[in-house]
Amino acid sequence: MIIDGHSHVTLPVQEHIKAMDAAGIDKTVLFSTAFHPEAAKNFAEVKSSMEFLNDLLAGKKGSMVEERQKAVLELRDAIRQYPDRYIGFGAVPAGLERKPTLQYVDETIQKNNLAGMGEFTLGSG
Repeated sequence: MIIDGHSHVTLPVQEHIKAMDAAGIDKTVLFSTAFHPEAAKNFAEVKSSMEFLNDLLAGKKGSMVEERQKAVLELRDAIRQYPDRYIGFGAVPAGLERKPTLQYVDETIQKNNLAGMGEFTLGSG
């Protein structure tokens, strides 16, 4: 069995499954994503999305909790479509106090039956 140890939700999910099949990958440890570069039509859109992500991580725009919650819904849906192909991992927003972190882990990681947590991404600086 070949397991890809780290990949992000790609939309449509079927395209990711095709890529896994072509590479001979049986399972993937799948992480959520706050944006989809595969949906960009050009470099400017990718750059704009990366700038938004950097601002989000740095706390300059949006709510990391809200973005993570939206992203985990995509993750959960991908896993439900292909439960034999994906092992779900969730991301936890950095910077929360202890109680909100524990609540987030319970509601987002445990209640969605994700196998673990990873990718604790901090903003630059």
